[in-house]
Amino acid sequence: MRRRRASAGLRPRATGAMLVLVLGGIVGGCGDEPDAETSRASLEESRAQVEQRFGEAVEALTGAGFEVVDGGGRWVSCQMEPASAMEFSAGASVNGGSGDDAARVRAAADAVAALGWESDAAAETPRPYANFVDGDLRLSVSKSKIKEGLSFSVTGPCIESTTDQENELLGTRVDLP
Repeated sequence: MRRRRASAGLRPRATGAMLVLVLGGIVGGCGDEPDAETSRASLEESRAQVEQRFGEAVEALTGAGFEVVDGGGRWVSCQMEPASAMEFSAGASVNGGSGDDAARVRAAADAVAALGWESDAAAETPRPYANFVDGDLRLSVSKSKIKEGLSFSVTGPCIESTTDQENELLGTRVDLP
């Protein structure tokens, strides 16, 4: 009685060698992560910059007659390939101001523009908004989709991170003024 060969004409030894090559390729792909210390330093620096500029914007908005409430920050995923990456984003609700939604967005935009943010885009319809940039940081003020009033946010750059850093930071919320 003759033994049958493995499918596709491969002998069992050849199939085992292929499995080693495939598994080696999968495990080898994990080496594409950034240096953990460098990534950690970049993540911490980005968060500090976002929190500082967020605090400055809160002061400017408050000085312009707005009330800033429910401030908070969190890490969000911004890239999957070639390595995972995250960005820190801080945001809050903005109440007060006078006039219609577009007038309140313009007044809030004027307050943050005085801090040196450069206008990137703005519109009054269908929902008023104004976007700004300052280096790698982005600031947005708009009519809230969810609540009455406005919302604003400051977001940092997308920074490559290790899987461990992503697992540690994603989903954590930080209360901000």
